[in-house]
Amino acid sequence: MKGTGCPSLIADLAAMVKFWQQQPPPVPQVRPSHCRWCEAPSQPIGQRLNVVGHGQRQRQMWGPLEPAGEPLMGLVWVRRFLCRLCGRTMTVWPPAVVPRRYYSACAILLSLALWSLVGQSALLVRRQVSPMRHLGDSVQSWASLGRWVGAVEAGDLFTGAVPGTRGPGPGTARQAAARIVLVIAGGPLCEPPRERAHRAFWAGAASF
Repeated sequence: MKGTGCPSLIADLAAMVKFWQQQPPPVPQVRPSHCRWCEAPSQPIGQRLNVVGHGQRQRQMWGPLEPAGEPLMGLVWVRRFLCRLCGRTMTVWPPAVVPRRYYSACAILLSLALWSLVGQSALLVRRQVSPMRHLGDSVQSWASLGRWVGAVEAGDLFTGAVPGTRGPGPGTARQAAARIVLVIAGGPLCEPPRERAHRAFWAGAASF
C-alpha cells in the first residue's frame, strides 16, 4: 500500500502517466508474464513467445495526479497483447487506469472518500476531481458517485479489491462508499478523514 502524501510517489505517478502519454513502453518492458486467460507463460525457456505484441491505441484518463492536484483530461497510450495459444487479447496500461472508464482509480477512490468520509457535498467533490469545469446552474450533484458505488456492489468495478461484494449493502450509497474506501485503502481506524482520502487516492495508484 502506498503512503499518504509522499512527494516521491507524486513524482512517480505523474512521471509514469506523462511517459505513457508520449508513447507506450517497448513491448518487452510491459509484456505480461503469462496469459491472463489460459495462464500459459509468455516466454517459455527455449521456446517461441506465447504472448506477443498486438498493437497500441490511445484512451482517455481523467482526474488529478495527486490528491490535491488540478483535475486533468488527457490521453494515454495502452498496449495490446495476443496469446498465440488461446487466441485471446490482453491490454496493458499505466497505473490507475480503469478498464472501460474515463476516470482513474485514484480519482474514483478520492471522490468516494471525500464524499463519504470527509462529508463533502457531491457538487464540491465534483469540482475538485472532475476536469469538466463548466457546469450549468441546474447542476447540483454528481451522479457518478452513486454509479461507482453501484458498480462496485455489482462486481463491475475494483473486482477483487472488495471481496464478496455482490448486490447493494445496508444503508445509503454514501455509507456504502465509506465501506468501499475503508476496505480498499485500509489504514489505522484513528486516521483523520482527509488523510484517509489521500490514502485512498494512493491505493488507486498502487492497486488498479
